[in-house]
Amino acid sequence: MRCYKNKKVLITGNTGFKGNWLTLALHNMGAQVVGYADIPPKSKAILGKKWIEKNIKQYYNKVENHSYLKKVILNEKPDIVFHLAAQPLVLKSYEFPKETFLTNALGTLNLLELMRTYNKNIPIIIITTDKVYSNKRIKKYKEADRLSGNCPYSTSKVCAEEISKAYSNLGMKIITARAGNIIGGGDWADNRIIPDIVKAINNNKKPVIRNPDFTRPWLYVLDAINGYLLIGKKLLKIKKKKYYDTYNLAPINSNSKNVLFLVEKFCNKFKNISFIIEKNDNKYKENKILNLCSKKIQIKLNWKTKVTFEEAIDKTSLFYKIKSKEKLLQNSIKEINSYFNYKGTNSKNIRV
Repeated sequence: MRCYKNKKVLITGNTGFKGNWLTLALHNMGAQVVGYADIPPKSKAILGKKWIEKNIKQYYNKVENHSYLKKVILNEKPDIVFHLAAQPLVLKSYEFPKETFLTNALGTLNLLELMRTYNKNIPIIIITTDKVYSNKRIKKYKEADRLSGNCPYSTSKVCAEEISKAYSNLGMKIITARAGNIIGGGDWADNRIIPDIVKAINNNKKPVIRNPDFTRPWLYVLDAINGYLLIGKKLLKIKKKKYYDTYNLAPINSNSKNVLFLVEKFCNKFKNISFIIEKNDNKYKENKILNLCSKKIQIKLNWKTKVTFEEAIDKTSLFYKIKSKEKLLQNSIKEINSYFNYKGTNSKNIRV
């Protein structure tokens, strides 16, 4: 990924789970990373406050804040933008629907409008979700399939998709990326399966599992990051003033696996861990089956998954067993450089 060396890359949502991995990967590739996030990193995040202050330019505010985001864009003048900032949780969207729409829809609108007025030629990658599809039947959804939300989260992401497409018609270069459920170290969000299991283990409690028969296209975090970077690489090469496309990212040659299978595999990596299956009261609706087709990105961008499901479980469980912040960062840098077969211009900078 030499195309990112010395490029100024704006990442919104860079203190989150995927944002941390993308920030570290781009930093190691020699990019000048500018971060924009609403909150500082969690205490257990891969990239702590000290690392961020030392290695990148960081701004803290909401993407809903048009005036502040404008100052950042005008001051930093990015060469490319990765938009990850979001309210990413389905259950939270039921509790805070307005907040979800403001962040996911208005935040995307703010970013695209500001980039349109600043410089329409700057490539923008908008990260959405597999949950934007009208999930009416059992199939692997393709990029051309109908979009429709059934909860505040999925609907807000459909809005982000439609806004992105509309702005591309105004002469911008935009690609949206729809990934399945992503697993990997560094995720500490509430109401996500693996983080909830780890939190329970750390508190000497039995993990509580809901929806054991729900299926998802589990994807390892660095496979997702690789997809985002390949999409950005494509956009950087495009000379057209107007461009729009979208790509699914999901495991190759593998159907979705259910929650129970994931939980059993993950818990087996810890000693004497059993779990409780919670009875589903159907208070909030979630899609039972999700499955994506990723042939398009395989063919057009030569993307492929490098990490199997079993390897993803191994890597993720090992990550959560590391207690030292410095070792977490060292391990993450080592994994990134191994994954990309890249020594990294900044790979020795491992202070937290």
